[in-house]
Amino acid sequence: MHILIVEDEERLAKALKKGLEIKGYAVDWLADSEKARSRILLYRNEYDLILLDLML
Repeated sequence: MHILIVEDEERLAKALKKGLEIKGYAVDWLADSEKARSRILLYRNEYDLILLDLML
């Protein structure tokens, strides 16, 4: 499973990413919502789950 984390708080994002990777998930992290939007549009079928911080 491939997961994208969109989170601007670095410590939280890194902790979440590390925890998910320990469980065997492939995880990408982006702090910028515009970059995340571009990546999602470009790689539509790459991610199985997107964890999104709505208050970026």
